[in-house]
Amino acid sequence: MTKLLTTFLAVLATTFLYSQDLTTDLLVHYPFDGNAQDISGNEFHGIPNATLTQDRFGNADSAYYFDGIDDFIDLPISPVLKPQLPITFSCWVKFDVIDGYKSVIATNDFATDSHSGAWINVGTSGTFSVSIGNNTGNTSTPNRRGKSGTSNLLPNVWYHLVAVINGPQDMVLYIDCRDDSGTYNGTASYMAYSSAPGSIGRKDAYYGGPASYFQGSLDDFRYWNRALTQDEVEYLCQFDLDLEENEL
Repeated sequence: MTKLLTTFLAVLATTFLYSQDLTTDLLVHYPFDGNAQDISGNEFHGIPNATLTQDRFGNADSAYYFDGIDDFIDLPISPVLKPQLPITFSCWVKFDVIDGYKSVIATNDFATDSHSGAWINVGTSGTFSVSIGNNTGNTSTPNRRGKSGTSNLLPNVWYHLVAVINGPQDMVLYIDCRDDSGTYNGTASYMAYSSAPGSIGRKDAYYGGPASYFQGSLDDFRYWNRALTQDEVEYLCQFDLDLEENEL
């Protein structure tokens, strides 16, 4: 058996192994190929109020663009989409601007005037962040617990982002396959939900004020009812990066 064939078979086996694992406890997968249909097999199809656009490969109508004003994609209302921890979010994202008001990516609970469920965003410091809220009726520091990474993200660049939430003291942020480390903030000790649906592209983060809306492009959104391992995250990201090289 040649070295090339041996390598090919090893890669094929690894691909099969992780592709099987990555479907385990996958709640939602939106590739955004012309629509917001869920291909996880659970049929949690998104309800889009955003515009189809080019993906990171330049393919037309293969990602969604959000205008930062009133665009969003709602998830269906279902108790299945409000699991207890651990959970994982993954997506490809390109920001038009790095702005705390326009860099919210997604939440699994779009409650009004209350930090609830879990959400991912880029804060005013320009770092990737993940948080949970206790749904106690406010949006202040005691109502949330989060972690912010160390890398400053830039506008007009496609990033592969993954957030793994095991618990209030155990969150992991990945940017393009790399653990971004980070620091914790907020003092909430648990996560709780409201009856609101999850939403991609918006979050009501300021008590008594308007919701914040994402401005930029988003593709290939996934949401798991479990914590992905570091090996799985590296595989997921590297597979997508290899796909990008082939497309280009």
